[in-house]
Amino acid sequence: RPMIIRRNNNENIAQQHNASETETTTTTTAFVVMEKTTTGTTTTATTNDTERRLVATTKNDIETTTTTTTTATRFVPLMAFDDFERVEPLVWCGAELTQTLSGAFTVTAPRFDDGRLQMWATQRVARPQFMVTHFAPARSVTTAVQMEARLTRTARRLVDTPNAGGNSALSEAVSYELLHCATGAQLDRAEMEIAYWCMSKITDYSVRVCGVSVGVSVTRACKFRGRFTLDDAEYLLRKKLYGVNESSAHVITPHQWRRQVLHIFVQRPAIADQLAFAYARLPLELRADTLVMCTVVPRQHRWLFFGDKKSDRDQVKTTLYIATN
Repeated sequence: RPMIIRRNNNENIAQQHNASETETTTTTTAFVVMEKTTTGTTTTATTNDTERRLVATTKNDIETTTTTTTTATRFVPLMAFDDFERVEPLVWCGAELTQTLSGAFTVTAPRFDDGRLQMWATQRVARPQFMVTHFAPARSVTTAVQMEARLTRTARRLVDTPNAGGNSALSEAVSYELLHCATGAQLDRAEMEIAYWCMSKITDYSVRVCGVSVGVSVTRACKFRGRFTLDDAEYLLRKKLYGVNESSAHVITPHQWRRQVLHIFVQRPAIADQLAFAYARLPLELRADTLVMCTVVPRQHRWLFFGDKKSDRDQVKTTLYIATN
């Protein structure tokens, strides 16, 4: 970088300046890009969007002023975009996408994530992973009733089998359908079929991926009233990852899995970005070797987040009974 040195005799001498240490830090939520440059002497920096001025004082009291111009970066403030207008997560960064089709939905993911879950599941030692997919039901599927009617026989086993309570049976079934369609996972055990040797947090179901047993915990990141914040994202991840580690430690040996997937359904791409940022700040012992998969669901499909009424569930069973007879 060029440097202009102003001496007491007002002579201007141009010379090439090589920084002794340069450190760049990029942060993608809130989402501010920060750059720190350190020369051989004391440096103070004031940041502008397009220009940064560094003022350094040398031992000889020579005043040195360096002006640098930076180009626009791809990371922008998260709140600069309206949550309801953005259709792709920032974490994709314009990556080439692939689509996996089924009769009831389409799964979209970056091409560089193809085979990522299978490799993670089969590796002897795996690192924690974070990935984002997009789930789009078919045009004919607009309600939970229609989605349940389109489930495969194996996925219906998750709906019909009694669980530990809550309104999550449908989201667990959709989670399995998505994993089965995208990765070829096969259902192993449902929630109440998994046994633990003591009182513990539990896992929603287990699957076999490439012959390896993997546990799956399903949750939903949404807020009925208000905006989902970064604090909400960190609280959800800490709570769910703690439960994942607890259930993995206390499951009995015949039902044991190698590692777990934390599958999170989110309402907007901005929520996936907040989860990605919060996940990066968590301690390594909490992330362990868990793969976190965020699935963005179009906002019109609220039934996946807020459950179904009992009357709707009874209507599905009646429809299926009539169809089979």
